[in-house]
Amino acid sequence: MLSKKSEGIMWAIISSFWISIMLCLVRYISEYYNAYIIVFWRLFFSLLLMLPWLIRSGFHVLKTSKLKLFFFRAVIGIIAMLIWFYALVRLPLPQATSLSFTGPIFTTIAAIIFLKERPGIYRISAILVGFTGVLIIVRPGFIDFNLATILVLISTSLWAIAAIIIKKLSATEQPKLITFYMASMMMPIALIFAVFNWQIIELNHVIWLLLIGLTSNFAHNALSKSLSLADVTAIMPYDFIRLVFVGIFAYILFNDQTNIYDILGSLVIITSNIYISYRENKLKKLDLAKVKKIKSLISN
Repeated sequence: MLSKKSEGIMWAIISSFWISIMLCLVRYISEYYNAYIIVFWRLFFSLLLMLPWLIRSGFHVLKTSKLKLFFFRAVIGIIAMLIWFYALVRLPLPQATSLSFTGPIFTTIAAIIFLKERPGIYRISAILVGFTGVLIIVRPGFIDFNLATILVLISTSLWAIAAIIIKKLSATEQPKLITFYMASMMMPIALIFAVFNWQIIELNHVIWLLLIGLTSNFAHNALSKSLSLADVTAIMPYDFIRLVFVGIFAYILFNDQTNIYDILGSLVIITSNIYISYRENKLKKLDLAKVKKIKSLISN
């Protein structure tokens, strides 16, 4: 019988597996269709696959007072997704995956800017160490500049802002409701972009687009399950497995090779992420201890 922590880690690894499959599917289908079309159909099928849940639960579950926040998250999310899918075709998958590990670093920066959190010297140092990992991967001055690397970082930073919004929404809204509103609000925006760059989908490619929607839902659900069972600090070290999966699949399918710089850079970034998560968890525990102490003093 697995402990909650072990089960949470298992679900995190499963999520990494499905994300890796989805990235490979996107990379493959990108040879035939532009990013606007792929994003639209990815959201369409994600939404379609959620309809059984909506019918079973009833439309009353859609009631919310946070529509403006949902819409803002959708706008940020669609821009991030379009940039991310565009960049995936122009970078080796292992390198794009390595750079995407900067997510928690950008989330910390976004929390400082938008949530007015006050960072200490340790968190600032961890952020700087994380960006050292980026420099190891990109190696400016040693390899030719690729705009796609900047686009991946921009996309990741936008996802970080989206994560902050989700953090606020999660206080009152259910995970499936957040996922539903994400897809339902992002899809019409994606359609606007897709209409001006429309391509007819060949019948034999429908299954690939359906699989993109399916695997993205699997990945999201597995991650949600993981986070409900274990702390981020317990899961974070296993995020590196995503690079292992992507490295294997990308090499077999596209002959994309993972170099030593991608591995070293990823390790530096993930180490930074682990420390940031550990530090935040420690500060939360200290805050809770202070609250308990104050309550005990008041009661006495």
